[in-house]
Amino acid sequence: MIYQRALSVEMRKAGLEFSREIEQNIYYKDFPKPIGTRRADFVVAQKVLVELKAITVLEDVHVVQTLNYLKAYRLLKFGQYCKFQAALSKGSVVSC
Repeated sequence: MIYQRALSVEMRKAGLEFSREIEQNIYYKDFPKPIGTRRADFVVAQKVLVELKAITVLEDVHVVQTLNYLKAYRLLKFGQYCKFQAALSKGSVVSC
């Protein structure tokens, strides 16, 4: 996705440590072994989950999904959404 590439450039310029689309183990409750995997758009400093969405409206389902990922990853403390939407004659609009 072009937005991921652009955000990668900006995070590098800012000197942030991040991983992009790395496969992470997903854990369930106190079960000691992973029950599956998932690829996050970005994990920043091993603490922040960044999910990019090309949508017009951020819905509750997106927030719940992120909260579940934060719990499942066991290493993340904060989640951030960046919402991208196309404006007909103005290019892209970014809302984080």
